[in-house]
Amino acid sequence: MCIRDSPDSLQKLINFIGKADLTGADKNTATAFYINSYNLLVIKTVIDNLPLAKPTDITGFFDTRKHSVAGSYMTLNDLENKKLRPDPRVHFVLVCAAKGCPKIINEAYTPDKVQAQLDTQTKIAINDNSFIKIDEKTKTVKISKIFDWYKDDFIKTSGSAIIYINKYRTSAIPTNYTVSFYEYDWSLNGN
Repeated sequence: MCIRDSPDSLQKLINFIGKADLTGADKNTATAFYINSYNLLVIKTVIDNLPLAKPTDITGFFDTRKHSVAGSYMTLNDLENKKLRPDPRVHFVLVCAAKGCPKIINEAYTPDKVQAQLDTQTKIAINDNSFIKIDEKTKTVKISKIFDWYKDDFIKTSGSAIIYINKYRTSAIPTNYTVSFYEYDWSLNGN
């Protein structure tokens, strides 16, 4: 069933997000809650504003539109930057409804599995040839603008984006490859 076809169920989740009490919640519970909240709020905002070509067509989509989350009002940027970063893995689980984003999973993030889910989704994104584009003939690699926008997260964790990427790749990118960033595709992801 498509989530768009069940607006009451989605609204119940949005209401829960707004009223949730995280007092005394451990790190994994809070992390799972904020990831799920971000993704559900993105979906709800997009559905409420259809038709549109890209999520950024919605005024203030990331930075000024406030949502009720655990008794506070915050933007999507607040959720990402104040509740989930600097863990670089969050960049592979937060889904912004654009084709340039990593793919959303078909399950909730849960406190008992969230660390494994973060690792799994990071591995999936980093090993996706449409996300990390390697050209062995020219010895170049094109990586998502995510690695540019949030470079400090990757540098603090590993020293560089390529070192971070290679931690999760099944086939490491040679360090002598030229790295560039491809243009982010903000077109609405219809899947």
